[in-house]
Amino acid sequence: MMPDWKALGDEALEITRQYLRIDTTNPPGNETPAAEFLGGILQEAGFETTILESAAGRGNLVARLPGRARDASGALCLLHHLDVVPADPSEWSVDPFGAEIRDGYLWGRGAIDMKSMGVMQLMTMLSLAREKTALERDVVFVAVADEEAGGVMGAAWLTKHHPDLVACRDVINEGGYGLSETKPPMMACALSEKALLWIKLTARGTPGHASMPPDDRAISKLLAALGDLAAHPPALAISPLVERTFRALAAKAPAPRRKVIEAILSPKARPVLPMLSKKLPRYQRALLGNVISMTKLEAGYKENVVPGTASATIDCRLVPETDPEEFFANLSARMARFDVRCEVLFSDGPCGVSEGPLLPLLEQVCDESFPDTTFAPVLCPAFTDSRYFRQLGADAYGLIPVMLTNAEVATFHGIDERIPLDGLRKGCEVVYEITRRACG
Repeated sequence: MMPDWKALGDEALEITRQYLRIDTTNPPGNETPAAEFLGGILQEAGFETTILESAAGRGNLVARLPGRARDASGALCLLHHLDVVPADPSEWSVDPFGAEIRDGYLWGRGAIDMKSMGVMQLMTMLSLAREKTALERDVVFVAVADEEAGGVMGAAWLTKHHPDLVACRDVINEGGYGLSETKPPMMACALSEKALLWIKLTARGTPGHASMPPDDRAISKLLAALGDLAAHPPALAISPLVERTFRALAAKAPAPRRKVIEAILSPKARPVLPMLSKKLPRYQRALLGNVISMTKLEAGYKENVVPGTASATIDCRLVPETDPEEFFANLSARMARFDVRCEVLFSDGPCGVSEGPLLPLLEQVCDESFPDTTFAPVLCPAFTDSRYFRQLGADAYGLIPVMLTNAEVATFHGIDERIPLDGLRKGCEVVYEITRRACG
């Protein structure tokens, strides 16, 4: 007997609205109330749940539906994060935590990133339990804290201190989603992501009175170094995984479009990549090689004093083929020419590419559910908690099965974040079908 998706969709919408109203802005996070909210729903359905706090208020939730194989390490993990990035109400057209329904959308911080996906996974757990579906593999529901700040208090802590609790073979998480405005439309499934490297640049000089500025000025050194980074960004390139994305699009594109894509992939096209990239949405442009973004500047403490120290933070996102340690060494040598020192603030190390037996099933279900789209393996330009599970040996796939326009994608970490109501309902069906087939 198939689930009643009309009723389940209504239930999912109401749960998502309640979930969005729980403010888990990180910092500070305070994810425990959200973990308790989801945990309470699971407990009512008969699940045993575990909430573990990495620190006060930083809750992580785990619930497992056992399969007949009784092999915890062979489980399918449905993973999402409880926290969200900040939202300034003065910039939004709705209350970021009001969970308003308007114009066919559910609005609110976390509507896409990624509380709605958490509810899709939750509805899968509830449906399987209510049907008493006989599963061969375990399904483990994992909701973690702190992803938006690097996952240190969430997935990193959970996989380090409680690896047996979250043992699994495959993970479905964020990182890819449907893109309705690509040609052809694409359901993106992230097999990997860019490695994350946060670096602090520090320049030191001679402090002094601003009326008699010293020759050795920290701010001048730092500005020269940052100017060099801005003037000479990393070279654009097409990595193997990004090439696969283009080739997947070309396979279903009309002949003229296919020829254009093949021309872009030609080695002869490398010199014109900078020009071509300007015509791409930010999401796609970010895939063309390593990226360095300047995110913080700190210098000075008084209007008439030349400071002795100036610093900046840069956010580096590296394609899988780049060795983070080698990248840092080269950057350090480059900055040393300006008398600027480099320090690693955070590095998640290289991130492998997942391509296990689950991938063909993901493609099959998505092709059936979204027949007018192309299923494409992609590289996620941002970091996700998938990396911590890959480091445990699991294959992790980024797949939020909702079709989005470029404008809707732009609300990730942006203003007026929202998810189409029909997308939320459809996503519940797709996540359920993937899980049922993978574990049933």
